[in-house]
Amino acid sequence: MENQNQNKTVSDVPTIMLRDRNTTYVIGLNFSRSSRETYADKANRLIRNDVKAGNF
Repeated sequence: MENQNQNKTVSDVPTIMLRDRNTTYVIGLNFSRSSRETYADKANRLIRNDVKAGNF
């Protein structure tokens, strides 16, 4: 069974554009409809994991 997310184009998914001097980053967002974790929960988990691993 083919993953349906692989067929989406950049215009089909929400994006965030970040600019840093002469570089523009376009970040595509993908959310699971079956996830029980909220956006805030996920952001907090990712931050905690980065701090634990020293990735900051």
